Amino acid sequence: MSNFQIASDAIRSMTTGEELDDLIEVLRSHRTFLSRKAVRSLSIGNTVSFDNGKGSRIKGTVIKVNQKNVKVRCNQTQSTWRVAASFLTQEVA
Repeated sequence: MSNFQIASDAIRSMTTGEELDDLIEVLRSHRTFLSRKAVRSLSIGNTVSFDNGKGSRIKGTVIKVNQKNVKVRCNQTQSTWRVAASFLTQEVA
């Protein structure tokens, strides 16, 4: 049984709104943890890539790391993108 199936079964067994509220808080906390972990793994000058939402993969260089987002300068067009750190994939140089 997969982790997803176990979690799904546990959620279905919850019977009160309070239990669901507690679960939502845990999920939000973990999402924040993952976001901060992604930000900590990046630094200025890293080569990264991300999906632009239109099916294209954008490659660029990190120019600024903020708390939640990262500014990336596209290598081809020199345009600047503000991207959530969790959407970025580090490229091997």
